[in-house]
Amino acid sequence: SIGDILRQIIKIGKPCEVDPSRVKESEPEEKEAILEENRGRLLEYVRIIWETIYHTTNDLPTPMKVILKTFRSKLEIICIDEDCSTVLNCVSGILFLRFFCPVILNPKLFNFVGSHLDETSRRTLTLISKVLLNLSNLTAFGKKEPYMIALNTFIEAHRQEVLDYVDRVTEKKLDFSPKTLKLPSSVARPKLVMNKDVLMELPATPYLIDRYLRETELFTALATIAISRDGDPKILQSASIEQMTKN
Repeated sequence: SIGDILRQIIKIGKPCEVDPSRVKESEPEEKEAILEENRGRLLEYVRIIWETIYHTTNDLPTPMKVILKTFRSKLEIICIDEDCSTVLNCVSGILFLRFFCPVILNPKLFNFVGSHLDETSRRTLTLISKVLLNLSNLTAFGKKEPYMIALNTFIEAHRQEVLDYVDRVTEKKLDFSPKTLKLPSSVARPKLVMNKDVLMELPATPYLIDRYLRETELFTALATIAISRDGDPKILQSASIEQMTKN
């Protein structure tokens, strides 16, 4: 699964920085060698994650496939005269922007790791997400991020796989890939187990409301200041939220 891959990447801890301005090396030849090594490592990580995603389309929960299938059918009615880019961007946007990329960017939030990431791992996962996101909508890197342009060859090389992936998850094609992950068919939100000591330290909702009550009343008072004719400010009586709601 992606979790195992992410844990391995974080454990290795090697950099994948491809931005020359972020590499602290004064010698041009040494810097170029470092960038080339990092670029190769980044491509390898992206390849492994993409292959895992691509070969586990049959593990996607059935309710999710039904939603994607319906979504695509509606899009094809609206975009009947356009190419497949709109459908591709919308479907891949749901899967990658909502699911895959958030997991990659913050594995601790999804209980894949137990501690916060260091700067190197955080940057590595950010770069992986960038490449995967552009791959998912078949968008080449351009002048905005020139150091990523060299990765366009990877995107172009996997173009047909991306189209095939979208066809399979939207049930446009029959999916004969075997199930490899032990995932439930339900898409219900799992219950997160939290330590009781942590729960005791969390503030209650009334506290969160009352905490900023005085600040809110101050802003309300400032918002109801009227300038008198002689130029002196005059505070109106309606200085509280309760009084304002009654008026």
